Amino acid sequence: YVSFGYNGDNGLLKSGIQYYHRYNLRSNLTAELTKGLKLNVNLSGRWDETQRPREDFMWTFKTLMVNDRGIGTHTINNPNHLSAIGPENKNPFALVDPDIDGYRKNRGLTYSADVELNWQVPFVKGLALSLLGSFDGNNRNNSSLNRSYPLYDYYTDAPAGTGGSTDAYSNTMRIYQKIYGRLQANYMRSFNQHNLNVTAVAELSSTRRDELSGSRQYSELFTNDILNQASPGTATNSGYRSFGRLAAYLMRANYDYAGKYLLEVVGRYDGSYRYAPSKRWTFFPSVSAGWRLSEESFIKDNLPFITNLKIRGSFGQSGYDAGDPFQYVSAYNSASNGYVFDGASQIMGMVAPGVVTDRLSWVTSSISNVGLDFDLCNGKLSGTIEWFNRKNEGILADRAQSAPDTFGASFPKENLNSNRNRGFEIELGHRGQIGKDFSYSVSANFTYARERSLHVEHAEYTSSMDRWLNGKENRNSNVMWLYKYDGQYTSLEQYETAPLIGGNLGNSKMLPGSYRLLDLNGDGRINSSDRVPEFWATGANPPIQYGLTLAASYKNFDLNMLFQGASGYSIGYANDDVWGYGGKTNKSYLIAKYVDRWHPANITDDPYNPATQWVAGYYPALRHNFSNTSDNGSRWNYGISVWLPQATYLRLKSMEIGYNLPKSFMKRIGLNSARIFVNGSNLLTFCNKALKDADPEREERDWGANLAYPLMRTYNFGLNINF
Repeated sequence: YVSFGYNGDNGLLKSGIQYYHRYNLRSNLTAELTKGLKLNVNLSGRWDETQRPREDFMWTFKTLMVNDRGIGTHTINNPNHLSAIGPENKNPFALVDPDIDGYRKNRGLTYSADVELNWQVPFVKGLALSLLGSFDGNNRNNSSLNRSYPLYDYYTDAPAGTGGSTDAYSNTMRIYQKIYGRLQANYMRSFNQHNLNVTAVAELSSTRRDELSGSRQYSELFTNDILNQASPGTATNSGYRSFGRLAAYLMRANYDYAGKYLLEVVGRYDGSYRYAPSKRWTFFPSVSAGWRLSEESFIKDNLPFITNLKIRGSFGQSGYDAGDPFQYVSAYNSASNGYVFDGASQIMGMVAPGVVTDRLSWVTSSISNVGLDFDLCNGKLSGTIEWFNRKNEGILADRAQSAPDTFGASFPKENLNSNRNRGFEIELGHRGQIGKDFSYSVSANFTYARERSLHVEHAEYTSSMDRWLNGKENRNSNVMWLYKYDGQYTSLEQYETAPLIGGNLGNSKMLPGSYRLLDLNGDGRINSSDRVPEFWATGANPPIQYGLTLAASYKNFDLNMLFQGASGYSIGYANDDVWGYGGKTNKSYLIAKYVDRWHPANITDDPYNPATQWVAGYYPALRHNFSNTSDNGSRWNYGISVWLPQATYLRLKSMEIGYNLPKSFMKRIGLNSARIFVNGSNLLTFCNKALKDADPEREERDWGANLAYPLMRTYNFGLNINF
């Protein structure tokens, strides 16, 4: 079997092209070499090339949104002169034209080849052997061209600075290769009511990475985007080569008796090139067991309404290798800057290593699980109740914080920290029928999980307050420390007796409408000691997640609906950048909700004059600088709940309505069946009204300023026909 495909997209611009091309090739070959011996050969490759603007999409999109309106891309007096458009003094037309601003180009080849032999051993019943070898890799060629160009005042055509960046070209080439081999044996037998399945695996992999990069500036004249045609005196280069080796041996045995008693035992023996020989290999065991009580006679004979009832439990360990390799080698390292002995040339030197350690090893996870599965009255009521716990030990950290300042050497990473994630999940379902034409089913699930730090390497605490504010041991993760507030100040006079928030500036930068933060420790100042662990963190995996599935059918009609939601986390707004609430953007283009803010009745009045008359609003007054005020909404500074709305939501994720055309009609036109349907996704969301300009299902990306691409609401209409 061979397939070939192409997909791509072009965006034609005035004097350049942004594009994406990709070509795919896949070939699958299966052959039976002899009875019981099969050969599978899979080959695949992909060549792709992408060219995009020099700056990231976010920066280009931001420029488009905040630019002053009414100013063209070229000056009034000269159609060849690019305008400098405030407030950022950039030109969005130039930013997306590779012939003006430059580009980023990424092209390369990705390939894979797998060869596998499978043998059903004829003289041992139930035994199968397989041997797999694969070779994977990719070659990437990334280049970037930066261009500088003059900008002019839109009205006067006077020089107004430079757009872009220094004229320069850089080129990076990367090669990645991986060789993988696996030998596997499977043995499966059933005798009487005993069922046994045993698997043994030995695998190894080897990886290699090479990178070479160089760059030059065009100090005199831009010619072509080729390194040798730029200025030799500005040349820089770098490169590296790295290797990796992993190996593992696995044994797994599954046993059940009469479908009632279930047992699985697994053992893994993993080795990594990263660690010293004494720490290189580690053993990860696990065991799980289940008991189907519904198959026992005392259930079948006395409780016939129990269709299925099973209790199960498991405990095991797994891990992953982490940390820089070869920290156990006591050898000198190359100096990053080198040395100069003759007053002119630089000579690469060697420096002594930091602390050498041979104790670094695998990060280990101990996982336990207990569950109950049930099905009553042939599915009229079914469900699962499950408790899980995962303890991670040996998380990498260094002792730099806990060591005295007089210790002069650098520390390696060690297996020091630990945490735990535990929770439960409940799923319940019900299906039924009303009359002979209407049937339905309902299924709901609820999950609660919290992560807790157990040991966190830290410096010695200076006080109980320091421990309270900065300690992380034996505390739940993803909790935000915020300031509490009680309304807003309504006049400048109120600041005369208010707690001081501006450091040496007192309350001189405060304005009417600013938030009245509470001085919880009563020292007359507002600082980090007044914060409390009040809110769930932003950007974290929600600790509470839930869903609801509804399905129904009536005669030839059917309906399917999926609801999903989450709770226990926040969406973080940053009020001082892009088109949020703040002073770094053009005030005319704020989100509409921010119009409801405190502002002087006369816009030209001095806001710091006690005689100025103010109009009240929901949000504080706009500022060019939030420093030394209580209005700073940054999550990492004066965070309050105004800028961190709770993100609890319930969303109609998908819905589909279908109709199956009558079979009698299908026979007349020579069809077996036909179904008409309409479906949609992301149709409706119930959430905090403060999130109407965000999306509770996704992070808001940089600065919490709505810079993530929104989830799309989609609709589909279709017809399925079977002949």
